[in-house]
Amino acid sequence: MITFHPFEWKSNPPLDVPFDISKCIKGIKFLGNCSNYKVADTWYPTWASDDVLYSPFTDGITME
Repeated sequence: MITFHPFEWKSNPPLDVPFDISKCIKGIKFLGNCSNYKVADTWYPTWASDDVLYSPFTDGITME
């Protein structure tokens, strides 16, 4: 377990952001604890303008 001083990351988007600002999420609070995983994937699923769900990953391998 890794620990650090808790902090709040407030939402502060630029004025010309090209999409609607969330009415629900105003910021993120990091509580000061995290794991030090040595092997894990980070998954960011998102829809594109062609209405297809894309999902890159940041580590690991894929099997064809």
